[in-house]
Amino acid sequence: SKSVLCHGTRNGAEMKFFREFLPEIYVLGTEISDTADQFIDTVQHDFHEIREEWIGKFDIVYSNAWDHSYDPEKSLLHG
Repeated sequence: SKSVLCHGTRNGAEMKFFREFLPEIYVLGTEISDTADQFIDTVQHDFHEIREEWIGKFDIVYSNAWDHSYDPEKSLLHG
């Protein structure tokens, strides 16, 4: 099955968009805030850090939060 990893989701707006237009895919969101677990399929995570178990698991890695990065190069290489 196809999947999307969506970084910096806040309230999940981008995740809803992916689900609406690509209903056959699984979408996992990340959010750095400690409120992340209040949203469906969202985990607390800093997109600057690598999660080994996610490497090669997603067909699309998306973010609308690069402008919030404290180290853009690191976030792009690890995101």
